[in-house]
Amino acid sequence: MAIRDVLVEALRPVHVCASVGVYVTWKVVHALYLSPLRNVPGPFLSRISWLPMRLNEVFGTEPEMMVQHCEKYGSIFVMEPNKVAVCDPHDCMMILGTHAFRKDYFYERVDFMEPNIFLTTDPELNRHRRRQIGPALNLRSLLHMEPTILAAGAGQLVAKWGQAITDAGAEGKARICYFDDLLLMAFD
Repeated sequence: MAIRDVLVEALRPVHVCASVGVYVTWKVVHALYLSPLRNVPGPFLSRISWLPMRLNEVFGTEPEMMVQHCEKYGSIFVMEPNKVAVCDPHDCMMILGTHAFRKDYFYERVDFMEPNIFLTTDPELNRHRRRQIGPALNLRSLLHMEPTILAAGAGQLVAKWGQAITDAGAEGKARICYFDDLLLMAFD
């Protein structure tokens, strides 16, 4: 029997429908009984397919969908067959503060840059980078630097605008371009 005959026989509508039925049955059985996420609440379609999430992304309704699911299922729910949403800020801080949870494979696709703290999926490199920049970003250091940041940023801007108003003299009209000043401040 030739390969062409085998393919024609295999692609008969009955065989294709049977294959699709077996696949869908396997996805349902896996999602309901075998998946490690089987006890996490969430919509049924999201357990067996990534399609509902992609449709929400395409139509721009993902934020509304996330809020609706958070209200309906709680702060942790299934988004896709192997993806969970965590909506509670306390839980997010706990997850982001540990190296026990790996980032999504999405971050591995950005391979044109050198791995850094934002894009790496390697827990050891992430731990190393956090130790390097952590002291500068802890709350005590930020509170210590806040007056300096305000003086170098918003303080200088207020002083510049105040000087422009003073230079306006008796007329009392000063020309201030908010767009340029704020743009340059953000650039600094």
